[in-house]
Parts: sequence; C-alpha cells; structure tokens
Amino acid sequence: QLMIRNTDRCELLVWTRATLDSPGLTDDDVVRLCSEAMEQSTLLVVAGDIDASSRLGALPDDVADALLRYRTSEPLSQTGLDELRTNLALSPDGFGGGEGFAQTRGQAATWAKNTEREPMPPRCVLLHSELASCLSARALGWRAVALPDASGFADGALDGFADAMIDDVSSLYISDLSSPGAYW
Repeated sequence: QLMIRNTDRCELLVWTRATLDSPGLTDDDVVRLCSEAMEQSTLLVVAGDIDASSRLGALPDDVADALLRYRTSEPLSQTGLDELRTNLALSPDGFGGGEGFAQTRGQAATWAKNTEREPMPPRCVLLHSELASCLSARALGWRAVALPDASGFADGALDGFADAMIDDVSSLYISDLSSPGAYW
C-alpha cells in the first residue's frame, strides 16, 4: 500500500486573459476550478489585457472577487510572471504535532503557520494557450498547462513544451495541479 505523507498544493494559479476568455472553456469550468482553488487557499490571478476580458464580468461575485487582476502585455513574459509572483504573499499551512513528530517538550510544534512568503515557483501553475507564455513560465520553474484556444483545442505547437495539454477542461481539477498530481 502506497502512503503519501506530503502533497505540495498549487499555491498560485494564473490564467492568461486570452485563455480565460477562450470559447473552448465554459463559465462552469472556470467557476469550478476557481472555487476548488479558493477552498485550498490557492492565490488566483488573471494576467494580461484584462480590460478586454469578456468573461470576468460574467463570473459570480465570489469568484470574480477572488481573482486578482494583473495588467500586463500578452503573451506573458518571464519578467512579468516573476514580478507577479514575487509581489504576492501567502500564509502556508503549518504542520507537525503527530506522535513523536515535531514535538517540543510535549507540545505539538508547527512550522510556517502564520508566516507569509511568496509562492514557490514549482507550486505556481500557468493556464495558457500561447507558446511564448508557456516558455516564460517553464523558464521560471513554473508548471505550464495548455488549455483550449479559440479553436476549442490546445494548440499542438505547445506539445512537448507544456507540462500538460488539456482539451477537455471539465476533466481538470485543482488536485491534478498539486504535486504529486495527475500531470507531474
């Protein structure tokens, strides 16, 4: 029996504006993924020419409010993505307190609880449909997941560059973007 003791959750989920607005995604898919991310305290960002977004105004208030907006040119550059990540802070979950594990004088110890830090690059995921954005994310140590573009399918040019190619977003879950997950 395999027992996984640690799962590194996705800490930052970034949608490119073009991907968020793709007709290959449904509002239900976007809301479901964002809601799952919100449940595990994943930071959510939409990056790019957000003023041109047709989908942002159609999202439920709780999801729209949770999506941070980052105005930048598209496709996303390494500099833009790194600036985005380093300007965000999260409070990771603490751990410790098991029998004999991390015990200090009979007290359960915790680590990192209530300590803010920026998201770690291997725990950042870019949902995209452009090769340049994919390469920028990968160069920074991020995960890159290709989603359908205007054609309704992930661009075949991204095959071999993106960590995963997803044509059916209804089968993508936030747990798939954790480590270990369905794609890495």
